[in-house]
Amino acid sequence: MQKNLILLLLVLIFSSCATIFTGTTDSIYIDSNPKGAEILIDGLKVGKTPADLIIKRSGFNDKQVVLKMDGYERRTFILQKEFNTIAILNLAGLVGWFVDFATGSIFKYSHKSYEIDLDVDVS
Repeated sequence: MQKNLILLLLVLIFSSCATIFTGTTDSIYIDSNPKGAEILIDGLKVGKTPADLIIKRSGFNDKQVVLKMDGYERRTFILQKEFNTIAILNLAGLVGWFVDFATGSIFKYSHKSYEIDLDVDVS
């Protein structure tokens, strides 16, 4: 009976490891030169530079960031991501892989800081 309890506890501990150990969001710092540019993520205004934003991990989907400011050209980029190696702790536990995939924790954002120079709009 005690062995079964220990086994169950181990299965629960190692299920969805990336979600449990690293969460489902990342803190991303975005700044611009000049400061004060509007930040839009996937079309939604989320603040102005400089900003430290808590961004939900997107799994296989990309998150597009746009910086815009009057008198300057609009800058667009995609948040870079990488495989979250903590997910390997799921081993062969399909439930853990499923949870990490569903929460987006299978990946994490690889760059935690973006500093973007805005060019003067000459048009």
